[in-house]
Amino acid sequence: MIDLKKGIFSVFQSQDADTEEKKKPLSKPTKNTSGPETRGDISSIDLLRQSCLNAHNEKRAKHNAPPLTLSDDLNEMAQKWAEHLGKTDKFEHSKGGTAGENLAAHSHLAIDTGEVITNMWYHEIKLYDFNKQGFSMATGHFTQVVWKSTSEMGVGMAKNENLGIYVFVANYTPPGNMLGSFEQNVEPAA
Repeated sequence: MIDLKKGIFSVFQSQDADTEEKKKPLSKPTKNTSGPETRGDISSIDLLRQSCLNAHNEKRAKHNAPPLTLSDDLNEMAQKWAEHLGKTDKFEHSKGGTAGENLAAHSHLAIDTGEVITNMWYHEIKLYDFNKQGFSMATGHFTQVVWKSTSEMGVGMAKNENLGIYVFVANYTPPGNMLGSFEQNVEPAA
């Protein structure tokens, strides 16, 4: 568990110098803290989910993994856990679930936030040893993103009002990072 009050989340902030268009917020913050913010008839969570799905599928294609689809059930699961994390100032995986899970925190929402958090997880590829495949705490996010037998994902987000950051949860089924299955599910980039 990571206590978000200690500033650990800062390692998740984007270092990219992107265009001003990508840095524009998805929506202006509102006084309504009961759910994701909206802009017109499209909620920021819908934009985030699609951006995250697209980024995952781009990365998966490099590793000969089939594209994922969004699951309403996994979206709901991820959203509930993100809201829990946002209220508790904690940063820890859910317990006892049957889905794979990746977590991230970021300072703001922008058009490219789904891509940013996916790239953060994928960046762990630099630490992964394809010659000695297996689980590592340093590469588990990457391996879940490209896990070949995973077919569905869901994404949730919540704002931690105390700290002014956003917490993101991605859930996956079937889950990745299963011992004894890395060679069949994590291929080097083509």
